[in-house]
Amino acid sequence: MGFNGALILFGALGLLPPATSALLHNSSTLLLSMDCLTDLLPK
Repeated sequence: MGFNGALILFGALGLLPPATSALLHNSSTLLLSMDCLTDLLPK
């Protein structure tokens, strides 16, 4: 939540363009989701 909150803040302040903010948000969501799935995979 902290990372995505920072992205929102940086976007609202105009420090990040919308495309960069969206790319970072989606990338972090995918990486976190993939990390959560690792326990379901066979070893």
